[in-house]
Amino acid sequence: MPRNLAVVGKISPPLFAPLYDAGDEGPKNPAPQYYKNLLTFQFAIETFNNSLLLPNITLGYHVYDSCNHGNKAIKSVLQILSGPGRMVPNYSCTERGKVIGFIGDHHSVTTVPIAQLLGVYRYSQISYGATSSALDNRHFYPTFFQTLQNDRAMYSMLSKVLEYFGWTWIGILASYDDSGEAEAELLTNDLTKKGICVAFTIKISFDQYNNKGWINTRNVEIIRKSTAKVIVLCGTFSETFIKCLGENYDVLSDRTIVLNPNWASNKFIIDKFAKLFNCCLVLDNLPINLPDILIFFEKIKPENHPEDKLLEHIYILHYHCCLKINSACHYYGSLYRVRLHKCSGKELIIQIRNFYFNGHFPQVFLAVYVTAYALNIMRLLLYNEHQKMETDLYYFKQQLHRYLKNLTFSLQDGSSIGFNENGDFVSSYRILNWMMTGKFKVKTKHVGDLIPSATDDQQLLINESAIIWKNGANKNRCLVTSDVKMFHLPIPVMKCHLNSFADASFVVAAGPVFTETTCLSPSQIPDSRCSEMCLPGSRKVPRPGIHPCCYDCAPCSEGEISNTTDSENCIKCQDDEWPNEKRDLCIPKSEDFLSYTNDEISAVCIFVSVFFCFITQLILGIFISHRDTPIVKANNKNLSFLLLVSIMLSFLCVFLFLGRPVDITCMLRQISFGILFSIAVSSVLAKTIMVCIAFKATKPGSVWRKWMGVKLPNCVVFICSSVQVMICISWLSISPPFQELDTHSYQGQIIVQCNEGSVIGFYSVLGYMGVLAAVSFITAFIARTLPDSFNEAKYITFSMLVFCSVWIAMIPAYLSTKGKYMVAVEIFSILTSNAGLLGCIFFPKCYIILCRPERNTKLCLLENKKT
Repeated sequence: MPRNLAVVGKISPPLFAPLYDAGDEGPKNPAPQYYKNLLTFQFAIETFNNSLLLPNITLGYHVYDSCNHGNKAIKSVLQILSGPGRMVPNYSCTERGKVIGFIGDHHSVTTVPIAQLLGVYRYSQISYGATSSALDNRHFYPTFFQTLQNDRAMYSMLSKVLEYFGWTWIGILASYDDSGEAEAELLTNDLTKKGICVAFTIKISFDQYNNKGWINTRNVEIIRKSTAKVIVLCGTFSETFIKCLGENYDVLSDRTIVLNPNWASNKFIIDKFAKLFNCCLVLDNLPINLPDILIFFEKIKPENHPEDKLLEHIYILHYHCCLKINSACHYYGSLYRVRLHKCSGKELIIQIRNFYFNGHFPQVFLAVYVTAYALNIMRLLLYNEHQKMETDLYYFKQQLHRYLKNLTFSLQDGSSIGFNENGDFVSSYRILNWMMTGKFKVKTKHVGDLIPSATDDQQLLINESAIIWKNGANKNRCLVTSDVKMFHLPIPVMKCHLNSFADASFVVAAGPVFTETTCLSPSQIPDSRCSEMCLPGSRKVPRPGIHPCCYDCAPCSEGEISNTTDSENCIKCQDDEWPNEKRDLCIPKSEDFLSYTNDEISAVCIFVSVFFCFITQLILGIFISHRDTPIVKANNKNLSFLLLVSIMLSFLCVFLFLGRPVDITCMLRQISFGILFSIAVSSVLAKTIMVCIAFKATKPGSVWRKWMGVKLPNCVVFICSSVQVMICISWLSISPPFQELDTHSYQGQIIVQCNEGSVIGFYSVLGYMGVLAAVSFITAFIARTLPDSFNEAKYITFSMLVFCSVWIAMIPAYLSTKGKYMVAVEIFSILTSNAGLLGCIFFPKCYIILCRPERNTKLCLLENKKT
């Protein structure tokens, strides 16, 4: 049964690079790396023709050289479509082997016009090297596909790597052409989105005819003075470009060079410019394993292909040999200025320097690979629809792009890759570290992976410890050998899903992940920044200028922290927190209150309170034991006992002011002191009144005699104390005191205090005590000169004077302090006023009772009355 013939047109890159002016008819230099793409294309065609993938179909091809010129590329496409003979647009005189698709071109400058033309005819086109972002437009290029991702996606991935290492100040060196301009702009935009600034963008000019490139002196100084320690190369790759960098190695010696996948594919620069690319970082496409292609390359010799003039010229240039020494051979020798000899047959094309490890030839195979599988799926589906195996695929060529678009590759890890909505083939990237391992020898080390199809937090996987940087002492580094992770494209026929062409898939297996030997620790990651990093505890302050990456560092304000480097703003701590000394962490504020422990003021207050309480108890004991003596009886022993008990309890009230305040202690401290001290002052007032009445009652026929006795002082104490109790009950009912946390008065401290609730209630309690003290003071002051036995008026006057002085001085001091010192002022006032009462009223009596007992007699009392 005859086999259908499916022809694929291939537009190749320039197989000859001109040495002279375009109009000159001088010699042209064959480029082995582009010839390798042609050989790979032929290898792929033969491979699938010898497989069972496309039964009854033979793949054929036309090959035309685009010469890297847009007009030439368009002419070649039209010639393929027209067939042999005269070129007639939109007409083909070919009877057999009509074209159903195109593979090529290598460069964007020729691929774009080809895609515009083929989009009109709806021919599917797969490029293996063009990466222009303009080709993403599916409106203008609906049938275009590429086995690489475009520049926009590529630089987006590259910017992720730069962001990962914290580099915010990047230099760009680009070729001085349209490609360099476009790629530099794309890279700059992606970097800006990630907060990375471009320190400089320098275009390197080169003369392709004189094979010379240069950077002017001004730009060299810009590179030399810049703090950007990382430089990205972009634009059109050329060996002249690299030579220019090598000539300026002195300004690049301490810079880390980063290469994109387009530059990384030209691996010959590793050996040829080892010193320049030592310890550089490379983003490379995941390689495709073609195990049989080396065997195919080994068969490519002039004796096996005597008609191949390209191969003959390559051997003349690189091996200086000819298949036959004849006049033509001598002519080529003089043309290329080399001395020729006859080829021995042992010369292999793969032995040409870096022939195998260079270029996009795996992508050429992949382009044929996906085309063949898409043809197979289309053939099977058309057979199901028309029930004819002899269906001519040519008549359905305009549908091929639909099958290409829906091809998927299933990986062993369960993920899938394939063409995206823009026609780009999305696969993973490798991150490589090129390093010098010997004199002029550089090896490739696999240090990470970048997986675009993964989630954002899983896209970038880097083994930082495996990377060796240029700023380290690399002379003692060990050589790392590893298995390269790559795709294996199996050739045997595979089972496809026929439910829908959208489900068609085939397996792409992943090879082993690299292993590495034991190595020394890597050096520190190079720092590429415009400004020094702002450490935690500080924030960035922009400098005047256009670059946000240039800034100064300022410490965070009081109450704020920053816990990350290069923080834009500081974070305000919560009300109950405060920054630590470094201002990189919010810590709980220390609580400020009079603690029972670890506080000297509390210790003093406790000691004084207990001491005076003991003294009061001692005095009370003395009075009880001498209750029947004249001096105790003459001063109303019941009021004295009541006064001593109230003073003793007032001393103990100090403990309610100590410790961490809570609601109950806040209510008890003021209320208890207010009531107890009111009882004490009421007792003093009652004593004073009784002194006055006693003097009045001594006169004959005085009406004051009926007020003598215990009822009057008891009523005075009860009534005066009851008023204070009513004030306190009203205060507690309306707005009682409560615990309050003051987080604003002092930095770094929380004042645990009592909010008095109603200020009116608080000052009413103090005011009423002041009124009682004032009445007692006035009454005692009037009665101080009365000639009564054991007259207490003088002592009461002085005690009330002490009380009033203390509390009048206490109020401004109380209002001007905060926290535990405010409480300490109130405690001091309580202790002082109580001590004043105790000392002024009872110490003289105790002195007489203990030290002058002879005066504590009824006889002395009567003598005093007479006087």
